[in-house]
Amino acid sequence: MRILHTSDWHIGFRMRGMPLLAAQRVILVGEIPALVEEWEVDLVVVAGDIYDRTDPSEAEVAVCQDAFAAIRAAGAQLLIIAGNHDSPIRLGAGAVFSAAGGLHLVTSVAGIGRPVLFDDEHGSVAVYGVPCLQFTGSALGCGAGRSHADRWLTAMTRVRADLAGRPEARSVVVGHVPVADPTERGPERLRVGSRHTVPVEVFAGIDYVALGDLHWPHAVSRAVRYSGSPLPYVYDFGPRPIDFDPPKSVCMIDLGADGLTSTTEVPLLMPSGLVRVEGTLTELTAATRSLDYVHATLTDAFRPSGAWKQLRRRFPFLVRAEWVDPVTASVTPLHPDEAEPHASLATSMPVTGELWRGFYGEMDQPCLRCGAHPGRPCFQIRSAIGASTINTFHRERGLDAAELARLGYQPYEVDDHGTHRQLWRTESQWPVHRDGCHTLPPTPAERPGLAEGRPNRLGICAAPGCAAPLKQRRGGRPALYCSGKCRVRAHRARTPVPAT
Repeated sequence: MRILHTSDWHIGFRMRGMPLLAAQRVILVGEIPALVEEWEVDLVVVAGDIYDRTDPSEAEVAVCQDAFAAIRAAGAQLLIIAGNHDSPIRLGAGAVFSAAGGLHLVTSVAGIGRPVLFDDEHGSVAVYGVPCLQFTGSALGCGAGRSHADRWLTAMTRVRADLAGRPEARSVVVGHVPVADPTERGPERLRVGSRHTVPVEVFAGIDYVALGDLHWPHAVSRAVRYSGSPLPYVYDFGPRPIDFDPPKSVCMIDLGADGLTSTTEVPLLMPSGLVRVEGTLTELTAATRSLDYVHATLTDAFRPSGAWKQLRRRFPFLVRAEWVDPVTASVTPLHPDEAEPHASLATSMPVTGELWRGFYGEMDQPCLRCGAHPGRPCFQIRSAIGASTINTFHRERGLDAAELARLGYQPYEVDDHGTHRQLWRTESQWPVHRDGCHTLPPTPAERPGLAEGRPNRLGICAAPGCAAPLKQRRGGRPALYCSGKCRVRAHRARTPVPAT
């Protein structure tokens, strides 16, 4: 029996805000099914993290379904488990019915110890799926406060209890877990020996263990292996990003009459590379234009000004840039805001007196529109600044529509990145969080007599042509107009007053 082992698809992952869905479609719908057909694979196991989020979009679900269909059409069955990025309920929807069509979804701990059986010329192969056990201590019956290793010991006890009744069957376990291994690289090696890791001895006696969670392909032992992710997904950890070391691959597993006979890493062809470049700013900006995902290291004698903007003209998909001090050898990350300084507001917010910090993405990812990051919050004075569309974002990278479509770019949703004006809200509702560029309400000096701003925010009459100060009502909402005449004039002019 031949098994193709893959994991950590992370469908929907965005690298510094840049979508990878088109590249994921190339690999998952095109290349992996082609390998299934070429290698005459019997079973494809995906060891967790099918999606990058628990609530995938329709486009992401479509890529996943197309991948499953293409693999089945190529002649292999599938066994899928849920990872820590997946929603077990959403991923496992329809599992009872899909199993009849060769798609086996193991997303609940209730299924641990109940194998999916496959037959070949040497007999049966029992494949045990163990979904992510990170938050399932109570469901396993081992207590919510127990360590990850304790949960896996409980799960493997169930597996071995079932195997005891199948003495002739060969065994495969599919799991999503970090296994303690002194040869690990990247941030995961910091977790070795902690309550998050599982000792490799837990899997003793199993013919093959197909693991997911760590993104580079490597073997913990002969029978315990990580396939790695099909694409390089960059995560920041400490001063440098990890996973800048392709090639990516899948693992071909052959099971003979006596168990595991061979393992073969089959490299995957990357639609776009993930490369490091190093040199002075002048040298790098004179290099050939590249559509790869780039990590640039500058070696100038002094920290160059506006480096991010200049590098991005040459490398539209710049993931990270840093400057290495030639004297101290210290590494300083560079951010987009250093290339494009934007108007910042040094004072506090009107009325509330609160500062509004905002940036796009998670952790320390900078806002790709305005360059804000946790060290430099995003403050924009006028709503017109934040009213630009994503077309500006595209033009800054020098890409036309065809290149963007080929690389999987899609316009942001209407609320994602300042594609419309900010609605003014009552004081009790401020501040309003929104990913991406944020907009502050204007001061009366900037927009005197503006009727479309909330009068209770600006403190002036909303009627056209009137900027009289308003009186605060007792125990009620602030007045909209300074007098009855202004109220009538406003209604006659059909002046819109945005809802709160």
